[in-house]
Amino acid sequence: MADVQAVFQSVLRVWHATFVLLLLMGLILWQQGERQTLASAIQSGGLLTSGIILTIALLALYAWQFWFNTFHLFFFKPGSWLFSYSDTLIRLFPVEFWFDATLTISVFSLAGGSLLALIGWLGKRALIGMRA
Repeated sequence: MADVQAVFQSVLRVWHATFVLLLLMGLILWQQGERQTLASAIQSGGLLTSGIILTIALLALYAWQFWFNTFHLFFFKPGSWLFSYSDTLIRLFPVEFWFDATLTISVFSLAGGSLLALIGWLGKRALIGMRA
């Protein structure tokens, strides 16, 4: 499980750094009066996130074994993630758990991406209405 913790910590650090960078870039655009650009970026980011997550979810839904294997090959050393079905880890967290977790995370992420796209779209409309 040490390798899982190392991967999780690395991904979390990248997420934090990216989040701070995006906030700073948004603040800079806001302060420079580039609100239309900021709203477009938020909308585009939400649409991109939604598209990526939807692709991941559909791949997991219709090609689970391929998705599961590819995910592990991307994050872990080959073979290091394979366990016997009698191992405690697999009995505690069977494949069905990971399938459900993948779809749950995908649904929440898709909702978040869609919400960002909507916020960006509404922001652009509001800014256009202010100019008219």
